[in-house]
Amino acid sequence: MSFVFKRTTVVAGVLVAGAFTTAIALVPALRFAYEVVGLRIVSDTSVSMIAALLALLVYGRVREAAQLDLAILVFALGMVASANFFLSAIPIAVGNSPATHFSSWAPAAGRVMAAAAFFAAAVVPARSLVRRRGLGVAIAAAVLSITALVALAVAVWGDSLPVAVNPALSPLDSGRPLIVGHPLALTIQITMLVTFAAAAVGFVKRLDRTGDDLYGWLATFAGLAALARLQYFLFPSLYSNWIYTGDFLRLASFVVLLGGALREIRAYWSARAAAAVSEERRRMARDFHDGIAQELAYISSLAAQLPQKGDAAAKITSAAQRASLEARLAISALRSSPAESLTEALQRVAQDAAHRFGLSLRLDTATSVAASAAVSEAAQRIVYEAMSNAARHGMASAVEVAIRRDALIRLTIGDNGRGFAVDPTRIGGTGFGIVSMRERAAAVGGTFEISSSTETGTVIEVTFP
Repeated sequence: MSFVFKRTTVVAGVLVAGAFTTAIALVPALRFAYEVVGLRIVSDTSVSMIAALLALLVYGRVREAAQLDLAILVFALGMVASANFFLSAIPIAVGNSPATHFSSWAPAAGRVMAAAAFFAAAVVPARSLVRRRGLGVAIAAAVLSITALVALAVAVWGDSLPVAVNPALSPLDSGRPLIVGHPLALTIQITMLVTFAAAAVGFVKRLDRTGDDLYGWLATFAGLAALARLQYFLFPSLYSNWIYTGDFLRLASFVVLLGGALREIRAYWSARAAAAVSEERRRMARDFHDGIAQELAYISSLAAQLPQKGDAAAKITSAAQRASLEARLAISALRSSPAESLTEALQRVAQDAAHRFGLSLRLDTATSVAASAAVSEAAQRIVYEAMSNAARHGMASAVEVAIRRDALIRLTIGDNGRGFAVDPTRIGGTGFGIVSMRERAAAVGGTFEISSSTETGTVIEVTFP
């Protein structure tokens, strides 16, 4: 079973992280820190790899949809990967300290740009881009160019930049938060806190609007990233040799992004599998149509030409016609898309039946109704059977098909035919297909009711769970 994001899921995750942040800030006994420069390098490298992986996966969406918000999201993820690897992990590995002018200010500049891009990706309209060709190259070039310009600027003017935070500052010597450091460094943290918090709200709204789980992962990431910036404001370990609470929250936010990346991979392979199944269904439908269905149609036409001697000829004709109808239904089901809603399937089947039987059709399907494959197949066959009966036995000229959903799925098929001379609920055997329709409904947990009169025709009401 796949994990499904909802607004409450995002809020719960951020609240848990917020409680952790508050406890760390207020309870001295919960303080823990590691003075290992190598952990900073591992952390920044891990962040870069996760961001780069998700950027590549989201770019797959950009190639299909070419939406502005997704393109900006790819840029944001690319900036995160580039800033943390080229401006932080590599310089720290070379200089053996995150407290230099370059390793303090260069990644800060890149991360601010990435945060702004995340906010833009969360709020800009999902507008289609006119130009699609070369979009990936353009995004990659923009990321690398900005990274290079930031690195060059800090390298040239680095000596004139202030010290972000005293590198000797230790979280173990503090029993409370330490709001210290250069005002610009503190301003950067507050700016990113607000930016990520706003991005989280934007992604939650996108989640509510689209139901796309990716936005749930992004909203949770942005919420945790905002809390990480709060911790960096309360104790700026980002600019020291210490790995502290803010670093763990930041890494946790990217672990959430890794979950989003795994979700994208799973969605990709599910789409590939669905495409393969759809292609196989279409192949089977072609073979069925060109083989069995054609032979059944031929048998049906020959049976209709048999001399009428007793009931045998009529039974053969009826059986051939029903077999031909079953073949048409099977072909129609095979040609349907797995993503097709129940509403779309019933519209397609009803229109086909109306054309085949010369009926005037009125569809009342104002809303899109989703259903399981079993329910959809049962409903399609009931609609086709009911319309066939209306034309062949009820001499109807018009049929109305309606589908509604409240607590249950409600399907109604009504016709203007001559109705039944007897109570239709008391017809035995398989007369008029009523028993077959009733059994199909019951097989998927539904109910079947039929009413008829010579004045108002026949109305069939079916409910499905």
